[in-house]
Amino acid sequence: LQVPVADRMAIEGGGLGGGGGGGGEGVPDTVALNIVLSGITGGVVIGITNPLDALKNRWQTLAPSQVSNYRSLLRFLVHTVETEGYRQLHTSGLAANIIACTVTFGIRVGVYPELRDQ
Repeated sequence: LQVPVADRMAIEGGGLGGGGGGGGEGVPDTVALNIVLSGITGGVVIGITNPLDALKNRWQTLAPSQVSNYRSLLRFLVHTVETEGYRQLHTSGLAANIIACTVTFGIRVGVYPELRDQ
């Protein structure tokens, strides 16, 4: 019976960089790779969605009398970009969000496959 190379590596424990020495040496490397890639994904997601989050936070902290000046979130967005620029909207809270979500995504999504398969 012929076993494909990828299946033999999994059976022998030679996963991603595990050295193929057997005994499940590839598993920690796979988990580490999943954590790193999931963390990078989380950072990219926050980099893309942070302007919306910053806008939402600014909208929620407006005084009730100021909310009526804009009438909609879209008008508030236009006003904010015109007065402060898109860069300010994008960088507001970016570092904290990237750190938090990179760690959260990395651990939650990166470790899940290993825990699921046990």
